Amino acid sequence: MNTVRLWEGAIPTRIVFGSYEYQVRLRRLSYFPLHYPEIVDFFSKATQDDHSQQNKILSHKAVWLEHNKKVLKWNLPIGVIYDMCHILERKRTGVPTWVLTLMTASNLPYPADEIIPFPISILGPVNYADTFFQTIINLLKQSCYVLRGSSRPLLSLSEDHTKRLWKAIQRLDYDEYQSAINTSGIYMSPPRRIPVKVSIVNSNYVCQVSLAVAKDGETKTTLAEALAVIRDEENQAIGEREIYIQGIDVRRILSEDVQEVWRELRHLDNFLYVIVL
Repeated sequence: MNTVRLWEGAIPTRIVFGSYEYQVRLRRLSYFPLHYPEIVDFFSKATQDDHSQQNKILSHKAVWLEHNKKVLKWNLPIGVIYDMCHILERKRTGVPTWVLTLMTASNLPYPADEIIPFPISILGPVNYADTFFQTIINLLKQSCYVLRGSSRPLLSLSEDHTKRLWKAIQRLDYDEYQSAINTSGIYMSPPRRIPVKVSIVNSNYVCQVSLAVAKDGETKTTLAEALAVIRDEENQAIGEREIYIQGIDVRRILSEDVQEVWRELRHLDNFLYVIVL
């Protein structure tokens, strides 16, 4: 597995808004809020002569994205969302392009019961960055607690180091991210446990678990052994089902050390995301 290559992985995407389209390659490790400003800017310019006031709505109302009329949770990595809603479609049709619909609170209310809302200001455009920043920091605190038994390494970051980490995430700068996250001390020693999030396709079931990296504190745990302890919504083991991590069919890597799998395939929030079909 090549970590740098993983960081460069992107998904060809077509975003539709009314009769307009925006084509972009979205990085798997990125998040929608990092792209909302460029998407809004594109469609604002495209609709500037539109008499339906769409231009003003785009700038001052929070947007969200949908796939086949399903609201997409922006607090998940883009690659995870893609795997959740597109792997089955890709297997059926073989079409690589992901088609999403941009939505605004023009005729419909913001779906705050399904996704985290963004604060709206009457003084200017929606600030997506601040809400996303707080979200990603909270996720890093959660994963740090699992890895280290304490969130102190994240809580102890200086303002300058926090800014470095934030800029690295915004730019998806691999070297800068590694430098900033290493400064936190999260990786100073082998992890206690591995933070994992499990999602089942075509289901609302999502669970967060921590997996032991070794049996009896000594023998390394394989990915197959780690997956064997995870249960679905009916309390059935997921190990026999079709499972993907970072778009990879895990049958290829079941014998790998789960700690190494996490190290190579974790997301920016340090969680390993497991997608079950």
